[in-house]
Amino acid sequence: MMKRIIKNESNPQEKKRFLNKKILILCFIFIVIIGCVIGALFYFNNNKSSSPVIELSEADKQIVADIASQAEVLSSDGGTDQTIALYDKAISENSNSAVKDALSSNKALVYINDEKYDEALSILKQIETRQKDENTYLLIAMVYEYKGDYKNSAEYYKLAMSKIDNSSQMANSDRSYYENKIEVLNNRSQN
Repeated sequence: MMKRIIKNESNPQEKKRFLNKKILILCFIFIVIIGCVIGALFYFNNNKSSSPVIELSEADKQIVADIASQAEVLSSDGGTDQTIALYDKAISENSNSAVKDALSSNKALVYINDEKYDEALSILKQIETRQKDENTYLLIAMVYEYKGDYKNSAEYYKLAMSKIDNSSQMANSDRSYYENKIEVLNNRSQN
């Protein structure tokens, strides 16, 4: 709705403010993704579970960060198609599946930011086949919520909640957040 309002306004300051807001959101999303990748690495290295261990070397982390930085610049210039092309190229040129998944998650976030939820969901569902982790489930839940599919969104928030690292200092806060989201979404799906 905000985009529609700004598109109808001829005020260049409003357009610039909206673009700056979009850039800040992309920066925040980038930081969250990197944090989630690092968190997942920590979790899988400290919990010997049946889930596959996702390992990114320092060099691989740098590859993801470098591509994300380039994508951020392209996206801030309004080049969503160029940003997607950059991620596609980086994904096709990399043989490490964990790096490909991290880059694919970032690509999905570009689609989410551009309100192309079906494209984002398609990517995230592919990642889900390999990574059944909190971050993947959280992103899928968000996409379903943005699409107005509150039932599926609530289910994926439940899956994300089931993957919380209980040794984390944020475990109780995360659990509370998910429980509240699930309750709100369940109420919305009943209406």
